[in-house]
Amino acid sequence: MFLLSGRLAACQRENFSWDAGLQKRYRVLLTVILALIIIVQLVFAINKTEPIQEYLLRILAMSSALKWIIKSFVGINSDLKRMESIDRSVNSTEKKTIDDLAFTQKDIFENRKVVTKIPDWFYRLFKDNDEDRERRSLKIH
Repeated sequence: MFLLSGRLAACQRENFSWDAGLQKRYRVLLTVILALIIIVQLVFAINKTEPIQEYLLRILAMSSALKWIIKSFVGINSDLKRMESIDRSVNSTEKKTIDDLAFTQKDIFENRKVVTKIPDWFYRLFKDNDEDRERRSLKIH
């Protein structure tokens, strides 16, 4: 029975660490995009070769994208904060019963229902590498 619960716990650790890692990477991407937008806007503002009206219109046109990026960033930060309690459970060194694992799995499932969505293309970008890394990690343990 312990062997089964040990394997299930390992699967939960892999699943959870992959999910948290993907969110952290996506947060980095959003940060880079936001920084690039700000830098480009500052360059245009410093350049001053365009009328102020065009500059303001460009800022207004980008406001939806900026709002979405900031909303996504804040959402991911709150998701990662909420996931800290699940992280403690998943990475606990205590021996776990099947009931313990079921409760943890329920928490993971509930978290996935409300977590900030990450685009499929971003998931696919890291999928193979992350799966290979987890397989190697499981072979070591």
